[in-house]
Amino acid sequence: MPSQVGAEDYDAKELAALSILNDSDAWMINPKNKFRLGWDLGVIVPLLIYLAIMMPFRLSFDNEAQRFSLVYWFEFFSDMVFIADIFLNFCTGTEINLVCVKSFVSLISNVPYRAHLIKQSHQATL
Repeated sequence: MPSQVGAEDYDAKELAALSILNDSDAWMINPKNKFRLGWDLGVIVPLLIYLAIMMPFRLSFDNEAQRFSLVYWFEFFSDMVFIADIFLNFCTGTEINLVCVKSFVSLISNVPYRAHLIKQSHQATL
């Protein structure tokens, strides 16, 4: 039967290191967190839909928003939201789907890299 390890089994240095590790976890966001799901579905998705419609229109007809108009500030705000989303993604944990990783590894392992080397050596001898 394994023995229980308590705080008295660690010296002060080890306890300080453990507390630093626990404090750094406070900045991590679970990808299934309600805040994160609300952010993605309630903020990012509508802005992406707006950009998917307006960006081609603005680029095709050379139609920029008038400076300091309501549309100008909305698009400026959406740019700032996307920048904030980048930083939020740095703090969000990820889940790795092992099926995808295994299939990617099997895809890479099946690439016929030797066929390319044989073709190169054959061309060099000509």
